[in-house]
Amino acid sequence: MIVGPQLSAGSVRQEADRDSWGMVVIADLPFGLFEDVPCGDADRDGRNEFYAGIFNGAGYIGYSLEHMGNNAFVATALDWNSPHFECLADPDCDGLCDLIFRNHWNTLCVYESPDSFSVPRDSVWSFTTVRGSSFLSIVTDLDLDSAREITARTSTSGKLIDVFECVGDNRYELATQPGIDGSGEPGCIRQTLDLDRNGLPELAVGTWPDGWVDLYEAIGDDTLALRGSVRLLLTSDGWIQDLTALPDLDQDGKTELLACCFQSRTLQFVVAVVEATSPDSFQVVWADTTGGRGWNRSLACGDIDGDSAIEFMAADGDSVGLYRCTGDDMYECFWARRVLDGRATLYDINSDGRAELLYAIPDTDRTIIREWLPVGVEERAAEALHRVVVQPSLVQRGEVICVIGLPQSAGVEVVDASGRVISSLFTGNWPTGNSPPGAYFIHIRLGNQTAVRKLLVVE
Repeated sequence: MIVGPQLSAGSVRQEADRDSWGMVVIADLPFGLFEDVPCGDADRDGRNEFYAGIFNGAGYIGYSLEHMGNNAFVATALDWNSPHFECLADPDCDGLCDLIFRNHWNTLCVYESPDSFSVPRDSVWSFTTVRGSSFLSIVTDLDLDSAREITARTSTSGKLIDVFECVGDNRYELATQPGIDGSGEPGCIRQTLDLDRNGLPELAVGTWPDGWVDLYEAIGDDTLALRGSVRLLLTSDGWIQDLTALPDLDQDGKTELLACCFQSRTLQFVVAVVEATSPDSFQVVWADTTGGRGWNRSLACGDIDGDSAIEFMAADGDSVGLYRCTGDDMYECFWARRVLDGRATLYDINSDGRAELLYAIPDTDRTIIREWLPVGVEERAAEALHRVVVQPSLVQRGEVICVIGLPQSAGVEVVDASGRVISSLFTGNWPTGNSPPGAYFIHIRLGNQTAVRKLLVVE
C-alpha cells in the first residue's frame, strides 16, 4: 500500500508556528504511531523505515513504512499482535538488524530477518513474563564484557528491572546479578553517554511516583550499582515519562541526559537537562515547564536543519516542540505545533542529512512528517513584509498613519491614485494633513520583495 533544584516556571511553550520559515509537511500517512517509534534501515537495502500501526477494531496491525524516494512510503503488514514496538538494534552482533517489541500478551519478542520484515514470521527469541507497562532499551555493553544486553521491566528475579545478556546468535540469558530495585517503580529505562566521564556508560532509570532519575554503573561482570540520583519533581506526585541521551549540545565538554516528567498536582509537563557535576554526582542544569498534559510523552534528538548542531524534541499531551541550544546550559523552544498528542520522534527518514519530525494526530490513525527546508533571503523578506501592518487604514485628513512592524532596511513610499510618489517615509509615520482626500497606497520594499497597503483619507 502506497501512502533537583527548584524548577522555575520557565517559558510556557506557545504555538510558535514558523512553518513558513522552514518546517514543511512532506507526508501525511494513514497510520498511527506507538509510544516508541523505531526507525532505521532494518533490511539493509539503503532505505529507512519506521514502524506504525492501524487499529482494526480489535487491536493494532503493525506496519513497516519504508521510504521509497520523493517522500513516498510503502507500507507492509508485519504481525497482528504487535501493538508496542520498542526499538531496532543488533544486540547479538551478527550484522542483522533486530526488531524488538512487546506483543498483545506482554511477551518480549525479537524479530530478525536476513532480507526484510515483509513476511510475518515467528520471533527468534521471546520472553513471556514481561510486565504490562514495559519500557525497553538496547544497552551497549554496560559491563564492558563485549556482550550486549537487552534491559526491560520484568518480574522474573523479583527485581523491577532485569538485564538479558546475549550469549550467542539470537540467544539471551538472564544475567546473574543485574537486577535493580531502584528508589521507586521504574517508568522508563535509557542508556547514557557516560555523563561523569569515567569511561563507563550509565543506565538511567526514571521512577514514579517520586520523580527521581536513578543512575547505575557496572561494578563488575553482570553487576550494576546505584551511583547517583537526581530529582526532577519537588513533590511526590508525578513520574518520569521518558529519557534520552544527548551529545554535548552546549559544547562544554559534558554529555547530557534529557528527561521529561509530569507532575499531576500542578498538571505541569517538565523538560529537563541533567549533567554530571563530578564523578557519580548529577544535577538538573536547565528545565522548562510547558503547561501541557502529561500523556503520551516522547523525547528525541537530531540535526533538524543540517548545520551539524543537534536539536531536541519534546512532546507532551498538548503539543510538540523543537528546542535548540543558545549557550552553556541554555535552551529555547523555537518551533511548536499543538497536536494534543505526545507520540513523536526525530529521524532522518529520507536520508537527506536533516532529521524529520514525525508526530501523531490524536484520535486518528494519521502520522504527519515535517522537514526543515532552507529558506532563502527572498522568502524571508516576503515573510517579513507579510507581517507589516498599516494603522489605521481609514483616517480623517490630518491624522497620522503608522506603519507597524517595518523592517529596518525597508524602503517606504506613499503613492496616490495616479501613481505619483508624494512622500518617502523614514520613520514609519505619515502625517496626512497636506494630502487631499482619496485613496493612497503605501509601497514597502525589502530586497526584491514589495508589499502594498491601501488606505483612504477622508475629510
